[in-house]
Amino acid sequence: APRRSRGVLWPSIAPALSLPSLRKAMETVLSGTAATDDHLIDSLLTSAAGVAESILKISDLAEDEELVQVCRETLLRAAAVASPVSPEADEHFDHPMWGPTPQIEAAQGLMRYIWHFGLGDSTVLATVESLSTSRSPAVRFQVATQLIAFYKYSPESFWRLAEKMTFAEQSTAVLNALLRSVGHGHLQGREADKIIALYWARQRQGFPAQRTEDIIEVFSHVLVQLIVFSNSNSAHELVSHLLADPVAQSLYFPQIALSTATYLPHGLAEHSGGSRAIRGQARSLALEVLSGVQNGFEQLAAALALGEGASILKRLVSAIDNIVFRIYLASGANPALRRDDANQVNSTDLETFFEEIRPILTFVTSTQSKPRYISPSTAQHLMELFNKFLEFDPVFIVELTAQLCSANLFGYQFDQQAITEVTTLVETFLADHRQYLRDSKVAANIGSILDLFIDASWPQATRILMSMDRAMA
Repeated sequence: APRRSRGVLWPSIAPALSLPSLRKAMETVLSGTAATDDHLIDSLLTSAAGVAESILKISDLAEDEELVQVCRETLLRAAAVASPVSPEADEHFDHPMWGPTPQIEAAQGLMRYIWHFGLGDSTVLATVESLSTSRSPAVRFQVATQLIAFYKYSPESFWRLAEKMTFAEQSTAVLNALLRSVGHGHLQGREADKIIALYWARQRQGFPAQRTEDIIEVFSHVLVQLIVFSNSNSAHELVSHLLADPVAQSLYFPQIALSTATYLPHGLAEHSGGSRAIRGQARSLALEVLSGVQNGFEQLAAALALGEGASILKRLVSAIDNIVFRIYLASGANPALRRDDANQVNSTDLETFFEEIRPILTFVTSTQSKPRYISPSTAQHLMELFNKFLEFDPVFIVELTAQLCSANLFGYQFDQQAITEVTTLVETFLADHRQYLRDSKVAANIGSILDLFIDASWPQATRILMSMDRAMA
């Protein structure tokens, strides 16, 4: 009878077509006739294993069906045929890309077999464990990406193989797949301490040199998820350990910042205690990241004076940018970048969002710590945010803007976009909130903002300053 899997109709593929074809292929391989050279056998096995793997995607198969058993034998036979592997294979396999080989197709199919039928077949289990140590990183990748199939039937077997593979792996793409499987969302609520123990041990061991940032992306995102969703003390301990050494661990800062800031607007429209707690965890972690960045700036001061440490400074500045940019996207400050997703704050919740991120905006622009570095892109996003939030607390926003203008902005004040945003903010303030100018501190803040742009030779700033003088008079 026809079978349907994932919306695909398999019209009598099993009894009428696949079974005879697989049998014929295996008979040809096993016959060893002179007409079948090694290359042809490999091609035949690759194709046959690919068909078997596709069949095993069907969800309602029974293990004792003849078709399943033929697929099993085909995959086991293909798993025994190793293709040549370059000595530099691990070094070059820094992202998932491969051509079909018997063992690659076999690894995919046997992991599907385990997902459906479990770990009771000792031959299949032994073959998969052998493939997990293959010299080919592309073969190991197939096992790593579907390793959660082991957990489905035996958590102990999962952790045993996961630890063995994780500590031995030298390929960036395979290690990435392992970290994703170990940090799978299904495991985070059950096995947080085991995840962290394995992550921490592998981090101490060191990561492959190729595309290390890809590994750090997965590594950091799982840690952040464990903190904000599960309030994992062990995850927070590991992240705090990294953030405490911003110079040595600067590679982690941009990604931890980005992952953390993703959850700042989480579930804002739900108005639930659970979502509020998640946002609170994200907010606390974002402030911890920013504190680490500031410590890094202070530690780098001497090196920067000698013309060193520029790459570390760039990463730390990028961490600030990642947090601000996520807030910028969530707030809808730029209508062209609005997205219809869960992290987009709607207009009715925007003031609540502003109040929640107030400590972050304060820290980013604070004059309490020096030196301070803010990239031109971050400054631009902040200015657009300040224009968006001006109506909620005009005095506070003007103070933040003045503080921002006193930081090292890497020449942002000379950018046309800069004077446009500043002009908009000050003119809106003078039009709608001029009563606050009676406060000398507010007037001084407006003056310091305009001074920066007057020094940058923008005539708009001089014109606004004269308008302000008339308004005050």
